[in-house]
Amino acid sequence: MAEEPLRETLFSLEERFTELCRGIGHTNPKYVFDFIQKLHTRPGRYHHNLELLRRSLNEFYEAVHLAENPAAVEVALFFKDLIFEHYLNDNKQRSARYALHYLKGMGVERDLAYYVFDLVFVADPNNRYSGDRKHRPCTIDQKIVADIDSSALGLSPEAYAQYEDNIKREYFANANSRISERDFQTQRIIFLQGFLDVPNIFLTEFFRKKYEKQAQENVTGKVTELKEQLGYED
Repeated sequence: MAEEPLRETLFSLEERFTELCRGIGHTNPKYVFDFIQKLHTRPGRYHHNLELLRRSLNEFYEAVHLAENPAAVEVALFFKDLIFEHYLNDNKQRSARYALHYLKGMGVERDLAYYVFDLVFVADPNNRYSGDRKHRPCTIDQKIVADIDSSALGLSPEAYAQYEDNIKREYFANANSRISERDFQTQRIIFLQGFLDVPNIFLTEFFRKKYEKQAQENVTGKVTELKEQLGYED
């Protein structure tokens, strides 16, 4: 019985992806969805999985009225977390290249394929306040994708704690990983502190109203907790 929701999720995601692709001029996207599903269901995907994809889509449906190109944003959400390896610092860039490859292979219009590429590429949190403007989320669609990518930070304290636990499990799931507990904690502080060192965690007014206050509390609390575990002194 536990598998029923998963099968329903897979079906609904595939159905939505098929409908979406038909809308942008491609009628046989099954092999692409199969690839998306395969990567999102790899062993150790405790956070970057199909449930995250479904939640990301639901976040977008609430904000769809803001988008300039809703179809492109939705396509980008299917591709943005294809690649996630803790030892890589270019997961979003790799995911963007896969998106471009598959969209071009599907015969999607060139401008749209590159538009989706940019949406995925700039969703990397490290690009938010990059000195290189072409790497920063600048358009409303880019900001929407980036904010959805960060939306877990603004969940309820209980859901945020589960998110942090899933991220940690994901980091240590790779049998070849040699990262220590202390290394993980240090890297996590650096990642989370980046959100506290900028004026706002969220780039759009819509998501700031929805998540900013709780996200600030969650992230500040987690950074404090990790520093205490490492014995850091303010």
